[in-house]
Parts: sequence; structure tokens; C-alpha cells
Amino acid sequence: MIRPTAASLAKVIVLSGLVLAAGSAQTIDAVKLQPDGTHVELVRKVAATGKSDFTKRLPQFAEGVNRGNIQSNDVTEASGMAASRKNPGVLWVHNDSGDSARVFAVSTTGAHLGIYNLSGVTARDWEDIAVGPGPVPGESYLYIGDIGDNNAAYASVFVYRVAEPTVSPTQQPVNVNLSGVEKFTLKYEDGPRDAETLMVDPTNGDLYILSKRVSQSKVYRVPAAELVTGTTITMRAVAQLPWGWATGGDISPDGTEIIVRGYSNASLWRRPVGGMLWEAFSGAQYPISLVGEPQGEAICFEADGRGFYTTSEGAHQPLYYYARVADQTAACLYVVEPQRYSGIRVSADPAGIDGLQRGSIVDVQGVLDTTSDGERRIANAVVSVRADPPSLVRPLGLGLKSLGGADFGDPASGAGQWGVTGGFGPNTIGLLVAAWGRVSYIDPSGAYLLLRDGAGSAVRVDTSLLYPSVAVGDLICVCGVSSLFRSGGSRLAALIPRADSDIRLIRPQ
Repeated sequence: MIRPTAASLAKVIVLSGLVLAAGSAQTIDAVKLQPDGTHVELVRKVAATGKSDFTKRLPQFAEGVNRGNIQSNDVTEASGMAASRKNPGVLWVHNDSGDSARVFAVSTTGAHLGIYNLSGVTARDWEDIAVGPGPVPGESYLYIGDIGDNNAAYASVFVYRVAEPTVSPTQQPVNVNLSGVEKFTLKYEDGPRDAETLMVDPTNGDLYILSKRVSQSKVYRVPAAELVTGTTITMRAVAQLPWGWATGGDISPDGTEIIVRGYSNASLWRRPVGGMLWEAFSGAQYPISLVGEPQGEAICFEADGRGFYTTSEGAHQPLYYYARVADQTAACLYVVEPQRYSGIRVSADPAGIDGLQRGSIVDVQGVLDTTSDGERRIANAVVSVRADPPSLVRPLGLGLKSLGGADFGDPASGAGQWGVTGGFGPNTIGLLVAAWGRVSYIDPSGAYLLLRDGAGSAVRVDTSLLYPSVAVGDLICVCGVSSLFRSGGSRLAALIPRADSDIRLIRPQ
């Protein structure tokens, strides 16, 4: 357990719920009036949230860099892409519908290395390619998905599997025929549909296909043992994304991460330790920013998992590379006065907070600062949990118009808490509140939804780690911490719920 030093505790006296430090009373409101950089100490505050609510490891990738344009004149509609596991520095790409049954080997800078034709195969609407294990242990295989079906008219779709050929990333272009191709015939358990995403689990060879033309793309699975030629294999739905129109995806070489893209968005999920791959989609979603592309459909992890590539349909399109940087820790909790009249954000590493849970009575030491969104925060905090029994905080019921409230103190000088731009009434930033409204918008990436009260007030509800079962038009109640986010030059009200159960459906649309 991390505890304040004896020297610091000697300066703190608890009296009637107030903290007396260096001779002056410090409630949370008093702390908010101190200038940035002030060392503050709070004693016996209630943790409105626990470490499981606001802790996440954020996968971080640098901005996409153009490694080079695809040089082959024949690659005009790159719909799928995969990194070779057998040939370092080689990527596999293929065209969309209208091309023959062939894949192209390109270097990671776009150099044309060769055309590889699948003997005895026709191409109807190829949409994605993956690399994974197959029948021969230790051998790497290409999986090509003939899964496009814009009108959902085909009773069956096809996946082709062939052993990966040997390619040098510096070779002159070749034209090779690949034999020994296996053809798998598949159907969806719930009828035909369009799809553009094919993935293969590198740990066990299970095959996954994601539907496209729906508001929430479905995830279909075929166990590796069922991939048998000469029969029709049924694909079973095992999960769904919080957004739709998936155009490509890949599984990291170690099988721990899944990345899926749309035309202009992408998200990453992490496989639960010891869990099945599809269970990742019930966990945290990590949105990832992509460079704008004319019609981005292809995405794949680098062969060593240290980054990923994207490219677009069109002639001589760039290969964008996104390098992985060290994962960042985004961890925070909120503490409130026992009387529930004031709260503040605390940034700490919950991995070092022994026994923290909702309602824990805690002591906090740290340095006061203001986030880029205008919220006061105790940063680099040392938090210790007292032996007192938890004191669960009940939310304060507020109308959307009251969320955030007016500025408190003089935040422009660095001493005080900003409120909502143009806001009025008591400042509620940092408090656990409950508010009601109708869902007016749901972000396609699942990062947030907008809540409106019918009288012009709107609040952004952060859902980046949640999967609420709500739709546009639903009347809902949201319990969460009152917060801020910046949009242009304005500070707008936000709510941060802690779990799916904090978003409750009152009446469907």
C-alpha cells in the first residue's frame, strides 16, 4: 500500500470532515482555488470511482507515414493486405472484383516484387487476405476471401488457402503460378450478406469474417477443424462491433490484438488473457486515428506486431505505416467530499493503490494542475486507502442544463475550476450526477453519444470503454462524473459513466 510520508501527515489535522493543512482549511473546493503547481493534501475523501472504472492501457501508434507508393500498374483497387510471416519485408495485396485470381507481392516501400496466380481458381469479388497457420505445422498460409456480396445475393462465399511462397523483398518482379490451392465454401447462419474483412487467428487457425453493410458489423467464426473442402461450412455469429461498415481487419502475429477499419476510422481490441478471440469485442475499444484515404479498405499488422499498414483503392496509392509507441497509462479516479458537494479528478497509477474500490475512503497527495479540457486535477498523486468501510456515493440528480455550471473562482488565472462556456449555477465538475435525456446521436466508432433534453441542452456521454444497449431516440438515464471537453474554443458539458449499468434505458424510441 502506498501511504503519505510521516512528515506530510504531521502537517494534516482532520477536523469535522475538513482538512487543515499548513494552518488553512482545505476542502476540495478550497483546493480548486489554489494555483497550478501547488502541492495539495486531502484526507478522508470518498472515491466516487474505483480503479476498474477509469483505468485503461491505451495502445498508442504514431501518425501514419507514407513509406512509398505501390508501384505495380496492375494494383488499381487494393482491397486487402497482409504482412508475410515467411518473408520479412514483404506485403501481400490484391484487387477488388474484376481482376483475375492473383495476389501481388510488394515491399514495405511499395516496390513491385511479383504476381502470384492461384491455379484453378476464379475470382468473383475478392475483398480481403490474411496470413495464418494451416494443415502443416510450422508452415505459413495465405487465406483469400471471395466474400464480397453488395446485394446479399449469394448463397455461398469462398475462402482459398495456399501455402505462402518464398519471396525476397529485393527480387525483380516475377510471375508465378501457385498450385495446391484449397477452396472452402461457406454460408452465414442467418442468410447472405456483404463482407470485406477476413481474419485468421494465428494461435489456432480459426477463421473470422465481419459483415459490412450494417450499423453494427457482425463477427462470424469458423473453427479451424471445420475448414474442410467439398462441403458447405456454416459460419456462426459470435460477436458484433459497436459500429458498422467494416472494410478490413487483422489479428496481431501473437494473437493478442485485433484491428478493424472502416473507410475513415479504425479501432483496436485486446484479447482477454486466456479467453477466446471474439470475447475481445465485449471489452474495451481503442479508437485509432487514420490518415485520410480516397477509399481505405486495407489494413494489416506488421509481421512483428510493432505497427500496422493501411492503403486505399486506386492506382499507385501510398502505403501508410503507423509505428507503435509505448503504451500509455490513462488512469484516474474522482474523489468527493463526504457531503457530496464538491469533487475533483485524481490522476494516479491504480496498480499501486491497494484495495481501491468505489466508495473507498482515501488520502490523496499530489500536484494541482488543469487538463487541456479545462478540468482541475490532482496529478502524479499518491493515494492510500484507509481501513474505514466504503461509503458509496449516491449521484445527484441534475437536468442537462445544469451540468457543468458556471466558472468557479478565477480559472483564467490558474486558480479555479472552469465551467461550461456560458454556463450558470453551481459548478458541478467532478461530482457524481445522474441526468436524463434522449439519445440524439451515437458516434460510429463507439466513443460517445449525445444526450438532449428537448429544450436545446446537449451533453456528450463518453462511451469509449462501454457497450450500452441504446439507440438514437431512446430516453435514458446516465449516472456518471460531471466533466468537460473542448470543442473549438468552447467548453461543453460531458458525462463519464463508469460501467454499462450506469446507462439505463427508460423508454425505447
